[in-house]
Amino acid sequence: MIRYVLAVLLTVAILGIAMPAVEDTAGKQSDQQMANQVAKIEQAAVSLVENEELPPEGETGARRSITLRFPGDSLLSRPVTDFEIERVRSNLSVVRYTVEGRSRQRLFIDAPVASAADGTIELGGTGEKEFVLTYERNESGAPTVFLRRP
Repeated sequence: MIRYVLAVLLTVAILGIAMPAVEDTAGKQSDQQMANQVAKIEQAAVSLVENEELPPEGETGARRSITLRFPGDSLLSRPVTDFEIERVRSNLSVVRYTVEGRSRQRLFIDAPVASAADGTIELGGTGEKEFVLTYERNESGAPTVFLRRP
């Protein structure tokens, strides 16, 4: 009987020691997954800017479709609590996101990515989501890659 009690106590102690490491690994895994999703956006946006012609004003330009996978809440991953893309210069956008329980991350995209209103794009949730990037002129005529839901 004492063996069973000791086995249970030892198991509880080991789990208590291991859980913080598992939670930290889950957060790091989600950070890496989000960095990969930002790389997908950047690859599609840069491809549009470098390989496609800018259409005349008022016309829809070339398109790229992408699927982004936002991590869920599980033993091996943590959900993203916020995710936004903001155009900060003529050919530079910044992505800011926060994985639950971790500090806010910031990555850059070497392309002018904006929402349909030419402002900040706020995304989030979990699972797969479809997006379309189009290369067009914004309201002031500047080349812009617009990120929209289909």
